[in-house]
Amino acid sequence: MRKLTLSLVFVATIAPALSHAQAVDMSRVTCADYLAMGPDQSRVFAGWMSGWANQKQGYVWVNPAAFADNAAIVQQW
Repeated sequence: MRKLTLSLVFVATIAPALSHAQAVDMSRVTCADYLAMGPDQSRVFAGWMSGWANQKQGYVWVNPAAFADNAAIVQQW
């Protein structure tokens, strides 16, 4: 039990260092900004936009199978 507790404490202390969060003002992102993003960034942004749009339509679940389609729709828009 002690090993488990120590392991959880260790993981909890290094977990924040592993994240690479960036503050982005989503109200200021333009189409030019999106098109200038690299492939990884544009995928993440399209995923966020897809989730935001789905939530606005009342969908409260995640559909990983539809992610590629939704990302393509965001990019075309």
